[in-house]
Amino acid sequence: MDTTIAILISLFHDLFAAVWIGGIVVYFTVISYSAKSKVIDPEKSEKFTIKLNDNFGFVLFLAIILVLGTGIIFEDGISFFLGEGTYAELLGLKVLAMIALIILIIPSVAIKNITYRLIFGILHSIAGIYVIYLSIQLKYLRYGVTHPDVYYFWAVVHDLFTFVWIGGMIAYAFIILLTARAVFEKASERKVLMMAIRRNMAILALISMILLTVSGLFIFPPGNIWQYFFDASTRYNSIFLRKIITSIILLIIVVIKIFKIDKMKVPKRKKRWIYTITTINMLLAVLLVYLSVLMRYVRYT
Repeated sequence: MDTTIAILISLFHDLFAAVWIGGIVVYFTVISYSAKSKVIDPEKSEKFTIKLNDNFGFVLFLAIILVLGTGIIFEDGISFFLGEGTYAELLGLKVLAMIALIILIIPSVAIKNITYRLIFGILHSIAGIYVIYLSIQLKYLRYGVTHPDVYYFWAVVHDLFTFVWIGGMIAYAFIILLTARAVFEKASERKVLMMAIRRNMAILALISMILLTVSGLFIFPPGNIWQYFFDASTRYNSIFLRKIITSIILLIIVVIKIFKIDKMKVPKRKKRWIYTITTINMLLAVLLVYLSVLMRYVRYT
C-alpha cells in the first residue's frame, strides 16, 4: 500500500476511534452529571438522557463500523486472519471483538425495556474495554518492544487524551448541542444545562491539554527531552517544537477562559470574550491537529 494512503487511512482510523472513546468519556463524566444536577424538570431530564443515549448509540455504531473498516484496509485486507504470530492473533481477536461491539450496540439502543437495555449496555462496555486492551497490546508489539517502557507509557497517555479531547469536541458539537435543541425548545430551558455542560467540558479539556502537553514532552527517552525541544535541526524536530509551543498557548487560553472569562459578571462583555476565545481556541486546535498530521507524515516517510 502507498505510504501516503496508509497514513490517511490510519488518520481516519484514529479519528473514528476518538469519536468512540472521547464520546463515551464525555457522556459518562460530563453529560450524565450535568443533566441530573441542572435540569429541574425530571421528565425533561429523562427525555434528554434517553434521546442523547439513542443519538450516541447511533453515532458510536457508525464510528465502530468505520474503525473496523479503516483498520482492515490499513492492514491490507483480511489476510491477518490467516497470519502467524502474536500480532496476527491479537489483531484477529480485536476484529472479532469489534464485530461483537457492533452486534451488542443495536439492542442496547433499540430495546425499550430498561433492564434488558442495561444488560446489553454492560456487555457492550465489557467488549469495548476488551477492544481497548487489545489495542494497547498491539501498540506495544508495534512500538513498545523497540522503544523504552517510558516512551511507550507516555505514548499511550498521549493517544488516550488526544482521543478524549478531539472526540469530546466532536461529541459536543454534533450530538450534545443538537440533542439539547431538540429536547429543550426554549433557549431559557436549556441555558442552565448548556452552561454547566460547557463548564464541565472546559475542565475536561484543561485536564486533557495538560496531560497532552506533558506526555508530548516525555514521549522522548529521558535525557533527550530538552535536546528535542530546543533542537530544530531536522524537519521533525522543528514541527515538534511548533506543536509543543502551540499546545502551551492553547493550554493558557483554556485556563484564561475557565478562571477569568467564565467568571465575568457583565453578560454582553462576557459573551463577546467567549466568542473571541472560542475562535482563537478553534484556530489553535486546527493548527495543533495539522502539526500532528505533519509529524506523522514525516515520521513514516
